[in-house]
Amino acid sequence: GNLWATESFGGRLFRIAAADLNNNNPAAAWLQASELSGPNGPEVGKFGANGLALMSGKLFVVNSSRGTLLSIDPTLDAPGSSDLHAVTIAESGVSDNVVLANPDGIRRLNDTDLLIVENGFFIENSMVVDHGGKRLTQVTLKTQ
Repeated sequence: GNLWATESFGGRLFRIAAADLNNNNPAAAWLQASELSGPNGPEVGKFGANGLALMSGKLFVVNSSRGTLLSIDPTLDAPGSSDLHAVTIAESGVSDNVVLANPDGIRRLNDTDLLIVENGFFIENSMVVDHGGKRLTQVTLKTQ
């Protein structure tokens, strides 16, 4: 299949088509969007998109500094920012949308479940805030 990569500081996703994997051509950005960069844009030290996984016809991406999980249709030819969709994460006993604590790894477990690695800290008001240490979070997506 295609080769996918994130560029964390610039908020970009790269896609190299399977047919081009053996060619010696530079990779071009498939999508650049503010939702994929750190909270203040592409700044040094502010990780944005930092992990991705393909599952059930969608590409899922975590943003480390924002603590978000996003999805997009990987078959789009020229996607834009409006093609990214925030995935609402709910947790039993928590009334608000869950913000992930510096997610930087993501893996497809099956057709409905993702495993996300959280480092347990992120930047708030220019300060590093610890949110309980590292953890693995399993996210089960609702199917409709």
